[in-house]
Amino acid sequence: MKNIGIFFWCILSFLVCCKKADEKLTSDSSVKLSFSRDTIFFDTLFTSVPNITKRLLVYNHNKNAVKVSHISLEGLANSPYSLIINGKKSFSDSDVEIRGKDSIYILISVLLKSTDTANAYVVSDKILFNTNGNVQSVALECFAQNANFFVNARTACDTTWTAGKSFVIYNNVTIPEGCKLTIEKGTKVLFHNDASMKVEGTLIVNGEKGKEVFFGSDKRGKIYEDQPGQWAGIQFASKSSNNRINFSIIENADTGISQEEVKDNDTIPELVFSNSILRNMKNEGLLLGADTYLWNTLAYNILGNGMLSKGGGTVYVRHSTMAGYSFSFFRDYPLLDFSKSIGKTRIENSIIWGDKSYEVAPGGDFIVSNSIVKNFQPVPGNDLILKDPQFKSPFREDFHLDSLSPAIDAGINLGILKDLDTKSRDEKPDFGAYER
Repeated sequence: MKNIGIFFWCILSFLVCCKKADEKLTSDSSVKLSFSRDTIFFDTLFTSVPNITKRLLVYNHNKNAVKVSHISLEGLANSPYSLIINGKKSFSDSDVEIRGKDSIYILISVLLKSTDTANAYVVSDKILFNTNGNVQSVALECFAQNANFFVNARTACDTTWTAGKSFVIYNNVTIPEGCKLTIEKGTKVLFHNDASMKVEGTLIVNGEKGKEVFFGSDKRGKIYEDQPGQWAGIQFASKSSNNRINFSIIENADTGISQEEVKDNDTIPELVFSNSILRNMKNEGLLLGADTYLWNTLAYNILGNGMLSKGGGTVYVRHSTMAGYSFSFFRDYPLLDFSKSIGKTRIENSIIWGDKSYEVAPGGDFIVSNSIVKNFQPVPGNDLILKDPQFKSPFREDFHLDSLSPAIDAGINLGILKDLDTKSRDEKPDFGAYER
């Protein structure tokens, strides 16, 4: 029996002695961890909405294993942040072992509480690591923004939205028939994935230069700034009428503005769209099916048609710029497609120019006059210029006119006295949305 005990003791000693270095715990107080980042930054987030999860890698570059006696948020249970450590969601964990030359993942998420402020504010915390009495930290930062949320909602009649807290739409928000929504200058209307604004009644947008009403995605961050197709768009039903959108920016949708076909005997516009910018659309910029009047409009970075008309509506386009360049995507469609239109279209003092050999597909009673047009076939109209408009820098999305542009002083007076920048037009106005 004594020999057997000695045998097992020898085996145990052998196993202990043969334990790998990366499994041996060190109690050295000078041991430090390393991190994939010293600050975890969340871009502007909305309160009350679960947000994306960030990842932190925690490295043990020492040859021996370490036991992190405590990993915790500095704010503990009061913190808006939460951690997932070894698959467990909490604000802290204890006795977490990291083998030598190894690492662990920590996942961080944040859920912000709503406050009364309309301004963005900073929410900060830290993740604390205590290893053999050595305390280290990783900072957590995010900008927070309160918002008004609408989920499959219908607006009340004669409602007004004003600047302050953004209006964030999930799924859709509908303006009911017979009702009106007025959106005042500086207001931001943001849409979650595939969300839309459906207009059965009337939409009035009262922006101003420098305080445009903004329609775009609720995704924050540089990678989303010019990404098409993040939300569905503004959709006008056939029963909608008397819509006015002035000084707006509409970006990053599937289709910026779409209309159901309206069959009536008048030419009163169902939509007046003025002093506005459409950009970064996955499909069409404007899908028209009703009487529409556009002026001082700029449309660019649109994968489909800049303007597509399928109905019998009357369309006037004046002092507008439609630009199509394939700097970040390949275009398959002309800027204007009226080939299926049976209505009246008049385009004046405008620029339709891109990098395709054909940018206009006419149809119906279609006439372009006093404009710059790019097309390999003749376009119905008069006083057309078939030369490069010489924008300042299409690559930088600057569609103002260069000093040698043939569009300068080439227009006729249409009574539109100011351009998209609110600069006064002279007696010989320039083509397009901008006066040189």
